[in-house]
Amino acid sequence: MSSRLASAGLAVLLAGCGAGSTSTLGTTGAGTTPPAPSLAPPGTHIAGDEPLTADQRSRVLALLAADPVLRQVIGATSYMVRDLVPWTDGEPLVLRGGALTVDLARPIAFRAELPGVSYPCRGPGRTETRTTVHATDVRSLMVDVDLLEQRVALVYPDPVTGAHVLESTAGYAQSCGD
Repeated sequence: MSSRLASAGLAVLLAGCGAGSTSTLGTTGAGTTPPAPSLAPPGTHIAGDEPLTADQRSRVLALLAADPVLRQVIGATSYMVRDLVPWTDGEPLVLRGGALTVDLARPIAFRAELPGVSYPCRGPGRTETRTTVHATDVRSLMVDVDLLEQRVALVYPDPVTGAHVLESTAGYAQSCGD
């Protein structure tokens, strides 16, 4: 099952899809920047609590900025990335890439075919999906970026921020009857 792990002090401001990025990392009480954490390459088994390295964060942000579906959906709207955390999958946990939230500078409406990932209720595995979504008042998007396959694997309006999904040809949430 995909897991979103806690992230500490990462704020990345991006202006539009193709622009460069600026990141601000928290500092220690002594005013020094903490050393970059070490983490095994994507695809290796991990304990589940390691943050992404600076290189992995950079690769996630580059794939995000270059994604043609995201460009189509948000157009010229500026956005900020928050909660960039490792995206893990399977048992034992395998690092796939980064899970994040894209906060938009203004609400948008769109109709687009979005990439998605569906997990079974029990057992290993996942299915890649394509879902046509018509949404309004979208203020943020949930995004998973796959570093193993070098692509954006999931984009969906974040319902917590008030997005109205008017039409969706497939759902991402499953009820397993537990």
